[in-house]
Order: sequence, then structure tokens, then C-alpha cells
Amino acid sequence: MENQEPKARTSQPTVLVIDDSKLVRVSIRRVLKNEFTIVEAVDGEEGWEKLLNDDSIQVVITDNGMPRLDGFGLIERIRKCDNPRLKALPLMMVTGAEKAQTDLREKALALGATDFITKPFDNVQLLARTRSHAKLDKTQRSLEKTTSDLIENSTIDPLTKVSNRRYWIERGNQDLAYATRHKQALTFIGIGVDDFANIESQYGAETSAHIQVWLSKLLQPVLRKEDTLARIKDGVFAVIAPSANRMDAAVLAERMRKKVHTTPFTETVISLPMTVSCGIASVGAVNYTSSEQYLDAVIRLLTQAQTKGGNRSVAAASPKQPAAAPENK
Repeated sequence: MENQEPKARTSQPTVLVIDDSKLVRVSIRRVLKNEFTIVEAVDGEEGWEKLLNDDSIQVVITDNGMPRLDGFGLIERIRKCDNPRLKALPLMMVTGAEKAQTDLREKALALGATDFITKPFDNVQLLARTRSHAKLDKTQRSLEKTTSDLIENSTIDPLTKVSNRRYWIERGNQDLAYATRHKQALTFIGIGVDDFANIESQYGAETSAHIQVWLSKLLQPVLRKEDTLARIKDGVFAVIAPSANRMDAAVLAERMRKKVHTTPFTETVISLPMTVSCGIASVGAVNYTSSEQYLDAVIRLLTQAQTKGGNRSVAAASPKQPAAAPENK
């Protein structure tokens, strides 16, 4: 196919036109080129590849009968894919004007087509409908970005409903400043689910999500009211423990470790024995200037514990004694 895509993408909305007829593609391009950037494909498979590689595409116009992957197969693939952007993309199908095309239109609609274009094209209708769908996609993207920004700026982890990393960092800096100013104890604890990557790979994302929700509920009753629990990333939580020295924190970490070790996960149809490893960093044992540095430290320490076999804790060494690694099992 002759490559007619522009060398430099403009700020115009982008439309993907998929048709094995060059004449049809040229006809659509002629109508839309003044307001849209046009990307072309000769069949559904090529169109699918372009969708995966170009997230600027806002509207798809596709023929129904094409080699390799036809328009129906393409619509079905798009509507069933895991990518939220593609799944909600406006899809316009090119259909014939004959009454016999009614069944094809109904089939396309059932699969998730947004609109239809009837051959021969009404240029005014084609332009108006493409404008409308491009605006719809732009609005949808704006809403998704707003939602994403709200989640990012929130203080609550949407999965587990405990604090998120952002809040933990802010609260940790406040507690660190207070502890430093008043010469009080403060400890940071990281908790990592042992073998989490393999669990997620074997049992899937849904089970791994259930595990993290279950773990957050299991840990909260063990903690003190003044402690702050947050989910940092998949399979990793962290605790800020004000007024807790190194030994206090070791006891707290051991209570959390034992609680998980003695409580099998039974929230889904499968039952799994679970263990966690902990990393402990107390002010004084190590001295950093930010909670983020302490977070990095406890994640390194819990990773060390997992490397040693998991189901144990590793504490940062204090200036007067070597690192402790409670390994009671």
C-alpha cells in the first residue's frame, strides 16, 4: 500500500481508515483531510497493529469485508481487549445501501459498532459524524485523565482502602521531623508478600488483588492506633511506627509475620499458605533525611529477608550492634 501518512503528526484529531479498496480510502481521505490526520490500513490485522502502536487515533472507520481480519472480527477484538482506551474507541463501519445489508448492520451493532456509513458516501454526513465521534473520544480521554489525576492525588489506595504511597511519604516526613525535633523514637517497617510475583503469575491478577486486600485487613488489628499502614506497590506494604524504637519495631514486625504465617488465605476458591518478610529501619540505627529514603531502605531489607528464604525480618544495623534478623518460624 502506498504510504500516505503525513511525516509529521499535527494537532488535528486522528482517524484510522481501514479498507482494502484504495478508491474508498481516497474518497474518505478527500472528505476528512482538512480537519483530520488520516492513517490508513488495508485490512483488520494491519488496522489492529496501527491501533496498538498509535494512541493518538480517536476514531476508526472500517469496511466489513476484508482479507485476513474483516470489520466484524476487528470490532469484536477491540471491544474485548484489555486496553481501556481501545475498548471505548468510536468505531464506524462502512456498509452498503441495499436492504440486504440490514443483517450486517445489526451484527456490527451487536458486536459494538458505534455508527455506520452508507456507500455511496454523503460527504456532509461523513464529516459531521466523524467530528461528533472525535469530540466524544476527546471528552472520554479528558474524563479518564481527570479520574486518573484524582486517584493519583488521593491519599487512599483504591484497592485496599488503606493509605497510599503518596500519603505515607508525606506522613512519614511529618513524623520524621517531629521525632528529630523532640528526640523521640521512630521506626519504618516494610512488609512484602513472599513469592508474590510467582503467585500472581500462577493464580492471576484477580487472586493477587484479593490477597492484598486480605493482607491489609489482617495487619490492621495488629498495629497500634498511631501507626500508619500503606500499600506501596503490588505485594508491598509499609508501616510508620511513631515512638517505636528498634526493639519495639522488631516485636511489631514479628507479630505481623506470625499473624500471616498462621492464617491461610481462603478468600477465593483456592486456599494458599501465605508468608511475609519484613524490613526494619529505625531512626538512630540509620539516619536519613526523608521518609522516602527510609522506605527505600526497608524495601531493600525485606528483599534481603526474602532472598534468605522469606518468612523472616531483617533490621538495619544500629551504630553499636550488627543487624538483627529474627527468624522464628
